[in-house]
Amino acid sequence: PDGCVPLDATRGINKVEITDKIPYIISPRHTLLLTDKPLFLRWNPVTDATRYTVIIKSPSEYIWETEVSENQVIYSGKFPLKTGVRYKVIVHTDTEVSSFDEKSPFSKQDYLGMGFALISQDEQQEILAKTQELTQKLDGEARVLSIAEFYQQNRLNVEAIAILESFIDQGYKTPTIYRILGEIYQQIQLPGLAKNYYLQSAKLTGVDDVVGTAKIEATLGEVYATLGSNEEAIRWLKLASNKYEKLGEFQLGDEVKLSLEKLQQELGEE
Repeated sequence: PDGCVPLDATRGINKVEITDKIPYIISPRHTLLLTDKPLFLRWNPVTDATRYTVIIKSPSEYIWETEVSENQVIYSGKFPLKTGVRYKVIVHTDTEVSSFDEKSPFSKQDYLGMGFALISQDEQQEILAKTQELTQKLDGEARVLSIAEFYQQNRLNVEAIAILESFIDQGYKTPTIYRILGEIYQQIQLPGLAKNYYLQSAKLTGVDDVVGTAKIEATLGEVYATLGSNEEAIRWLKLASNKYEKLGEFQLGDEVKLSLEKLQQELGEE
């Protein structure tokens, strides 16, 4: 199941308790917004839950509340969101669990945390001008990747995810698109979703791309380790280690070996 990890988990092996028993927020999560219309809210579906109470709140007040039976809803926009205010989505279920039950994996110094904020009108104009420029200069996958990267650089994670997932829905299924989606979900501390995209990227990466394959295998090793699946993590790390050794990429290989040795020690392997 999907879950959340400590902020530094992508840099090492940190065990976490993963549970699908709470409606943790998937979107918008740890992101700035280009616009609040439409604003799609999505969370983890909880087994046996039939009703979800969904709330948007600012640090000082509750903005909006509704009740739904699915694990997604569109914010009505009845009360326009203000720029520069950090909002948070809260979901309660009729099984008496809540998104509050997820302890924030983000640093207290991180302004966004598990929340979201709307950028100013001036910033919005700058972003739109740049994306229009990229749209005119580039085509196809290059255009989508460039815009997604630009969104990421500006912490517009929800926008980056939307353009990449839309590209996949149009039938453009490439290893790079899936890998970048994995990176974004890992960045917003949802390793279970990141794992799914990384696996798809690994499946689509050509056998001739040995470096690309090794990198995705090493990343999968880290993700499985953060999810607590040590044996699966070791399997992927071994695959990556073997490839780096054959390629003579000793620095990258040594980093993988360190992670591998730590996991093997925990499992009592030689």
